[in-house]
Amino acid sequence: MRIIKSSRLLLLIYAIVYFLLPSSNAYSGLFNSERCSFSTGDWCETFLKQKPVTWKPAPRDNKDCPSTKYGQCNGVGNCNAASGLCECPAPFYGTDCSVVRKRPCTRGPPNAATWSPENPESFIGADKRDLNWTVSPAGSYSRCAGICDDNLAICYCDGPQGRINAPDDSPPGTPPLQRGRPLCTMHRAPSKTYDGAPAFGDQPYDAVYGRDGWCNSTTPSVQLGCEIDDLMPPFCDAAKEAYCPGQCSGHGECDLGFCRCDPGYYGTDCSRLRKGGVTTSDRFATRPWLAAAVAAPAGAA
Repeated sequence: MRIIKSSRLLLLIYAIVYFLLPSSNAYSGLFNSERCSFSTGDWCETFLKQKPVTWKPAPRDNKDCPSTKYGQCNGVGNCNAASGLCECPAPFYGTDCSVVRKRPCTRGPPNAATWSPENPESFIGADKRDLNWTVSPAGSYSRCAGICDDNLAICYCDGPQGRINAPDDSPPGTPPLQRGRPLCTMHRAPSKTYDGAPAFGDQPYDAVYGRDGWCNSTTPSVQLGCEIDDLMPPFCDAAKEAYCPGQCSGHGECDLGFCRCDPGYYGTDCSRLRKGGVTTSDRFATRPWLAAAVAAPAGAA
């Protein structure tokens, strides 16, 4: 009991010193030395004695970024008006986001002797399908028993509920005609081919590609899981809000972790408005689940 009372008394003394003597030696002695008791030298107390820096909004900038015929940053990236540099989503990179580094689905670890960013390991054909289900090795998390999105190495179903990619001559970043249900990893792939030959997956063939299978039926007899951040179970047909930095501050769309900013906005979280940019309404009014959790940052000066 005495220990508890002594602790309370000590806390009361600290509080009085904190509020009444914020710039005194007593304040420094009681608080700074305690906080810095495990540090070496005087850097810690020197840091704590600094005067607070007055916050002010970041300045607006208006630098342009490298362009292609599709626009600044190849029409797929965000132009950082402060640096004049493009911020590119995968699989695009380069000063103008025009270089593509594909991430094809494959059947095993890459061969260190032959792999390069420009020539990645692959086991899919031009139609984005696995070259041969019966070829070993069997286990590979990046192997695909459907249609591979080789921009991100994500596997989707083939068939009625499957993926239909955009035409090859589409502008960069064009979304697929049909996204399709995910079919990620060998744990959701068939263990046999349609004619009974051993394949690389773990599921019965009919569970995936049978009449009531995951990739064929609107109400399949099994649920193989969505796995991807922005798809809603049980059948992955409905979208949900994906996670992005600051949820793009209400001024961009979240695309699997990358904020695609509205015109005039930039930054990792789309919180900066370029100089001369026109302020647009945020999305919080139409997305109450965001309004309750995300605070839009103060506007730039």
